[in-house]
Amino acid sequence: AVDDDDDDDAVDDDDDDDAVDDDDDDDAVDDDDDDGPGSACADGEYQLNLFDSYGDGWNGNALVVWDTDGNVVSTFTVITGADASYCVATDCLIVTYDDGGSWDYENSYEVIDPSGVTVFTDGDDGDAPETEGYSDCCLQDCGDVNSDGSIGMLDIVTLANYITDGSSPEDDCEFWAADVNGDGSITDEDRAFLVDHVLNGAALSCADGDDSLIVVLPPGGGGFPLLP
Repeated sequence: AVDDDDDDDAVDDDDDDDAVDDDDDDDAVDDDDDDGPGSACADGEYQLNLFDSYGDGWNGNALVVWDTDGNVVSTFTVITGADASYCVATDCLIVTYDDGGSWDYENSYEVIDPSGVTVFTDGDDGDAPETEGYSDCCLQDCGDVNSDGSIGMLDIVTLANYITDGSSPEDDCEFWAADVNGDGSITDEDRAFLVDHVLNGAALSCADGDDSLIVVLPPGGGGFPLLP
């Protein structure tokens, strides 16, 4: 029956284990009494799950999501209660923790990437989350092979060493920066492109994506740039 309160399979009931929009299950989205936020994000979206151990919201603290130009995209918090869940549609994620409120040691959160993997958690050890947060965006410019913030002869040497050794950077962002012709591999052609850039200012062509990151201070509280 519909609107039953005690069955195991009715819709809109209050005590079942698998109904949609119920109040007492363990896995429903947007319910009031479950053990944590539900998973409701669309394919390709990041999910942010926010928790408060005392159950009275985040008391003015927040997660701040940025774009790669240093602009605030969204600010998320737990208004009241023990948890909240948000979805973010972006190619890569930059999030900082704003500790401008109070009782920050009650706060924790987790980041679930678009493939459904929990890639980051903070505050779950009883300490307040770190303000620097989490980022999986590339921090260096195309051609900055050694990630020192500039493009020059040292990058050519570093790239040449990779080619000579038959190896490649293990870090995805470093690989992206070294693949200056954007063909998905690191070869002598990349070295030639990089030499031409350093000596003659020729344009580089790393694969489409975020080639730099500028993050400014979150408003109203803690946080600092996610730059090395």
